[in-house]
Formats: sequence, structure tokens, C-alpha cells
Amino acid sequence: MKKITLKLLLAITFMFSAFANAQCLESIEGLYPSATSTAASCDGIGVTTITTLAYASEYSNVEVTAGETYTFSSSFSTDYITISNDDGVTASAFGTTPVTWVADVTGVVRFYTHTNDLCGGNQTFRTRSYVCGIPPCVQPIVSFSKTFDCGSASFEVIADITDLGTASSITVTDDQGSASQSVSSAGPLTFGPYA
Repeated sequence: MKKITLKLLLAITFMFSAFANAQCLESIEGLYPSATSTAASCDGIGVTTITTLAYASEYSNVEVTAGETYTFSSSFSTDYITISNDDGVTASAFGTTPVTWVADVTGVVRFYTHTNDLCGGNQTFRTRSYVCGIPPCVQPIVSFSKTFDCGSASFEVIADITDLGTASSITVTDDQGSASQSVSSAGPLTFGPYA
């Protein structure tokens, strides 16, 4: 009975410690830099670099606005990020960089960086940065041309897609009843022949 109780107790302890470690709110290195960071804009494009001298197991203070989307990043692609809006008591968002969070408060949050989800630390410099806002939609770039076939008195229209923009695929149609064509990479599409 003692062995079963001990194993059960160890299993429960491990589960809770793993859950607690997934939300890294410790900071051996403390706050750096001491100034609170505020984004210059919330256009979804501008990157606000807090520091290029950040350590793992350290945090920075960031001013946020409720309802805005923030994407927090480290220059180390394996770093683990935790965001806390109550002075490090609980985690609002966490995960491997980048971490996106819609602010549920207006005020200062802590942006923690660790080497992994076990809250590892080290003194290797890394960049701690964030983007405020949602990136705008970038439209695809398409140019059109036509080719004539004088012998059959018909023509074709070529849609040359040189950039998909922010779309992963696009569908091109005409107003003449031709079948629509979908693409997931740049290149030409031909429609017709039309008489």
C-alpha cells in the first residue's frame, strides 16, 4: 500500500510541476531593461525591439492596450515565452516563440523569456521584441495579357500571378463561364479560347 501511495503521490507531483513549468513565471536574471516598453504603432507591421541584450530567465515590462493583438518573439527560435498581466502571479499566454495574445487588460505586462518549457535560463544574448496589431492583408499581384489566333478568330487571356500576397492560395475566374483555376504558387494561368 505504501508503494502505491508513494507512486501516486510522485505522479501527481510530477504532473503539477510539469504544468507549473509550462508557465514560466520565474526570472533568475530579473527585470531587464528597467524601462517599460511601449509600441510606437499598432499597425501589425512595426517591430518594437525591447533589447538585443536579453538573457533567458529574465523579463521585460510592456505597456499594452486591451483588445489589441500582440505577438511576442525571441531571436532564439526555441525560446519559451510567458506573458503575465498580474506581476508574474499567473500566465496569460505562453509557448514557444512567437506567442500571440489579445490583451485583456490595459496596463503593464511581463514578457518572460526562457530557454525551454522547463524554465531554463542562460546568459547568452538574445533579442526580445514584439509587434502590436494584426498585419494588413497584402493583395496578390496579377497582370493580364492576351494572345490572338487570327486563323480561328479567337483569343486567350493570360493571368500572370507574380505574388500571392498574404494568401496561401487564390482562385481566378472569368465572366465567360470557364472553369475556375486555383493556384498556391506564382505562375501564369490561361483562360479561353474566346471567339
